[in-house]
Amino acid sequence: MKTTEELLNALKQTDIETFWKEHQEDLVQMKPHAFLADLIDRSGLKKATIIRNSDFDTVYFHQVVAGTKVPSRDKLLRILIALEAPFTDCQLALRLFGHAILYPRVRRDGCLIYGINNHFTLSRIQEELQKNGEEPLK
Repeated sequence: MKTTEELLNALKQTDIETFWKEHQEDLVQMKPHAFLADLIDRSGLKKATIIRNSDFDTVYFHQVVAGTKVPSRDKLLRILIALEAPFTDCQLALRLFGHAILYPRVRRDGCLIYGINNHFTLSRIQEELQKNGEEPLK
């Protein structure tokens, strides 16, 4: 799989149709909700546990997983934290859902990255955010 930089360079050197044909295997093919469902399956956690750990309403959670609702960035992060998703999967999920990725130069995002990388629970991350004067995840 090519890096993002390699793909960007390839885009500069060819037309879009050729790019799609030559780099099909390097492109993300999964829909956002399918990716989230895959993360849920890979986590091995029961949906009830994820709902409880993300502090979500059951109906809303199932709507997000089914693809009938698009979660806000904060709500998606709450699900990803409850899933104990690796940082790279969190970044990809944020991109797929059309949200900004976590950026370490942003103080709040730095707290979130720290918590995700250290496998903190949602409540522990919320505490860290508040302790550091940042808005908790909504």
